[in-house]
Amino acid sequence: MMAWRYSRETQWLVRQLRPFARLQTLSLTCISIASLVSLVDPLIMKWLIDEILPHKVGYLLPIAAGCLFLSYAARLAFQWIGSILAFRCVQRVVFNVRLSLFKHLEHLGADYHEQTLTGDTVFRIEQDVEQVAALGTDIVPTSVRMLLVTLFVGVTMFALNWKLTCLILPLLPVFVILRKHFRSRLQARSDAVQQASGGLSSFLQECVAGMLQIQLLSRERAEARQLVRLSKSVLRANLHRRMSEFRFSSYTMLIVAAAMALILGMGGRDVMSGSLTVGGLVAFYGYLMRLFEPMSNAVELYSRFHRAGASIRRILTLFDTVPNVQERAGARVLRSAVHELRIERVSFGYSGGAPVLKGIDITIKPGERIALVGVSGCGKSTVIKLLARLYDVGEGSILIDGIDIRDVRLNSLRAAISLVPQEPFLFHGTLRENMLCGNPQASQADLMRAASIAQLVPVIEKHPAGWDQLLGPFGNGLSGGEKQRVALARAILQDRPVLILDEATSALDPPTEEAFLTALRRHCPRSTVVVISHRIAASRWADRAIAIHDGTVAHEITKADLLRNATAGFWSKEASPDGVCAAHVQSSKSVRGPRGSGSSHFNGVL
Repeated sequence: MMAWRYSRETQWLVRQLRPFARLQTLSLTCISIASLVSLVDPLIMKWLIDEILPHKVGYLLPIAAGCLFLSYAARLAFQWIGSILAFRCVQRVVFNVRLSLFKHLEHLGADYHEQTLTGDTVFRIEQDVEQVAALGTDIVPTSVRMLLVTLFVGVTMFALNWKLTCLILPLLPVFVILRKHFRSRLQARSDAVQQASGGLSSFLQECVAGMLQIQLLSRERAEARQLVRLSKSVLRANLHRRMSEFRFSSYTMLIVAAAMALILGMGGRDVMSGSLTVGGLVAFYGYLMRLFEPMSNAVELYSRFHRAGASIRRILTLFDTVPNVQERAGARVLRSAVHELRIERVSFGYSGGAPVLKGIDITIKPGERIALVGVSGCGKSTVIKLLARLYDVGEGSILIDGIDIRDVRLNSLRAAISLVPQEPFLFHGTLRENMLCGNPQASQADLMRAASIAQLVPVIEKHPAGWDQLLGPFGNGLSGGEKQRVALARAILQDRPVLILDEATSALDPPTEEAFLTALRRHCPRSTVVVISHRIAASRWADRAIAIHDGTVAHEITKADLLRNATAGFWSKEASPDGVCAAHVQSSKSVRGPRGSGSSHFNGVL
């Protein structure tokens, strides 16, 4: 299983680097030249000790010093060029990976975004991708340089003194065995650190976003204790990883120390016997350090590679997440500007849980205004999520103009529907910028028309900067009702055939709500509007009301009955037999629901 994971991560990284093969080739070429140049230094030292100093050839000293300087300069130059090329390559890879992740997130459905911590997702896009950048910018070029230096140095050492080289070669497999022994432990520790860090990031993002609510709930100490617990878990995970890395480092350094002792002992004996010159011993010792220096650095690089490997696994996990709503091959584009919606025998439950909807049937004609009413949790919001295809139905079908919405292209379906939730999302920008998100091509006249319908004009006039007023993060510079008015105006500006309001006027005062609904009917007479509301005004405004109870269509009230009974003051709350507070409509027209009831009472809750 570990081998499969490792292979998959490597293959993924290779696929990301493949478009930039030319840059990578140039980078590796420069690194190879720098590795070859690094072999010159010990040979210059050997020449200096064995030839120049004993024979006192003074004129060769400047030449030796110049050669030594040039070799260092050339090595640094080629290393610098190789590193810059690698950095440019990896930054392009990082850009592509982040963009691909973001686009993938845009295609993931409501099931992912409603159930996944935002901080964890952001951590993957930011920190985990940065680990991939470290892998390509530093780890890969350094690893290649280490391999080349080890190969070149080994060959040169064998040419200098094959006996001493053979003496230290058996120590190399010991290093490989240690690496294999610590591999799974380092990988597990790296995964644990990334997981703990992602949890801490999610907690901090949630707390910062909800800090005012934390203060109002007097949960400062409780949240601080939770921060301490999560921080301790990150600290423990980092400590365990570092301890594993330290043990690995200690064992490998013992191997290096053993090799140095062997060379000094055996090499010194050869110098005394005359089979090896002093310059040869110094050069061989220098090559030994060059040989084990990359192996020593491999300890840190190996640990960092596993940190990057953990990040790649988290990125791949996100890429592996399949959208719950997918576009079928050959999906159609909607052509009509006016749409009929039909919900036929639809049943649905979230993530395999208990059914929320149970075989409901609803028909909404073009230009009709429908109010969905019922107690919280009865399935009203689920109906509109299915209409907008944020989820796919479990059983049954939803038709738009007689076409199953699963056979319609997603962008075409959603271009026909505007959905305004109870808690609208506003961006950190100006009022104008937030409005233009609905229609970037809208003119100033279009903006004013939408603002007038949504009763937003007083809000604009209240702020000194008017349309250019900054709203702050998440629109926190506005009140709840003002946010809803901006969201309503933005939806109206989209001018789509179907408008769905999910408690979108709940924060408006009754006069403002009534003014909005009146203006909406007057200025958008052909729009199909579906309203979810607990307020009587919204239900009276509708052409008919549909009561949802326990996931089924319980009753339906016509426009005439709504107006007649509303003026008679029939809205009264009383306890139903099952203990649910219900609003009864006298002499209302009822439809036979799934239970086959033909009662003349409206048992839906407003």
